[in-house]
Amino acid sequence: MIITSNIKKYYTLFYFHKTIFYDIIYKGDNMLFKELDPIEFDEFVNKHIPYTPYQSSAYGSTMEGEDYKVYYVGIKDNDIVVAASMIMVGNRKSFKYAYAPRGFLIDYKNRSLLEFFTINIKKFLGSKGIVALKINPMVVKNIYNSKYELIASNPDFDEIYNDLTSLGYRHMGFNNFFEALKPRFDAIIDINDDYFKLFTNMRKEVRTKVRGAENSGVKIYKGDDEEIQKLYEQAKGKYPRPLKYYEDLYKNFSKNDEIELYYAKVDFDIYLKRRQSEFVNDEEAFNMLNEEVLKSGDKANQKLISKKMVIDKNLNASKAKLTSAISLTANHPEGMIIAAVFVVKANKTATIMIDSFDKNFSTFNGKHLIIWKLIEKFSKEGYHLFNLGGIANKVDVGNKYYGLNNYKLGFGAKAYEYIGDLELVTNKPLYLMYNNSVNLFKKKK
Repeated sequence: MIITSNIKKYYTLFYFHKTIFYDIIYKGDNMLFKELDPIEFDEFVNKHIPYTPYQSSAYGSTMEGEDYKVYYVGIKDNDIVVAASMIMVGNRKSFKYAYAPRGFLIDYKNRSLLEFFTINIKKFLGSKGIVALKINPMVVKNIYNSKYELIASNPDFDEIYNDLTSLGYRHMGFNNFFEALKPRFDAIIDINDDYFKLFTNMRKEVRTKVRGAENSGVKIYKGDDEEIQKLYEQAKGKYPRPLKYYEDLYKNFSKNDEIELYYAKVDFDIYLKRRQSEFVNDEEAFNMLNEEVLKSGDKANQKLISKKMVIDKNLNASKAKLTSAISLTANHPEGMIIAAVFVVKANKTATIMIDSFDKNFSTFNGKHLIIWKLIEKFSKEGYHLFNLGGIANKVDVGNKYYGLNNYKLGFGAKAYEYIGDLELVTNKPLYLMYNNSVNLFKKKK
């Protein structure tokens, strides 16, 4: 069920494959499963829809720096690659376990191709003593608006789900939060519209924060490897990766000019001038109201007294802000980086890989301004989608993920719900040993 033509446009573009193209290729009888070299793998990746940075050789090279063994495998039909995957292999309780981030680059609607790939990936990994493979494909189940109202469903979802499970993939549940290796929900913005319309599509409070950031002297800059350290310092509590991971990520994706680093920096001279102006205005209002109260004498009514109390409060607040601004300007004459973002570009889609902000300066809303400036930039450059990254399923105000959801969906994003994690056993005897060792470990705890 597709509700609107606009949703159909990008829903089909990003998540449904070009079945006519695949139908022509799959008629051949010369399909061969083999390891691919990174160059021919990337050639296929760069033409495939959908695709995420997590399925690329650049990400594979990055994860090799995190002690993973990486394989690139695919199916060739008449010497043409028709399906592929980057496979990471790590250690779990002394057993080798494989992971294909965001699943295979394959037409999940083609049962025969999926079956051929599955049979061969099991043989390939099983022969290497790998117990199982986990995937979390970019197979969309539903799309919701920012209020979590259903606006589109994938008519092929049930068929794809049933095909996967019948081929031996064990579905690990429709998790609602961040229990899995990759989120089951993403916040994605359709940025095909003019940027001024995209601005009006954002919630009012987000637009207010963006304007406020600019008025407070926050400016956005394109950085390079010199700013990676700052990004790491701000993000290390959120992303459990060492500095080397950040450096490798930037280096590997930079080879094809696919990654960009942006940061928000406060010019405290501008911020000080704004606070001075606010203080002067509040002081003038305070003096004028004082004169009015004095003239009224004993006749001053409750409305006038209440108004004076508000003005007094505003003046004290603006005085405190001015004092703080003076201190910040003195202590940081060169300004300060308060937020940063890694964004990867591929197939007319921009994806945030890592974002950060300094909690001590959250009121400057630097990350809000970065996101808006990137929406503006990529929409002007003809990009179709902007993936802000993972969110949770719909949550109430008291939930710890409410703020995250509200922040990302506030930019006019829609919530994309995926199929979730699936596990394929690739070496049954070893998997039984692995499973028993995991259960023993749980009992000991």
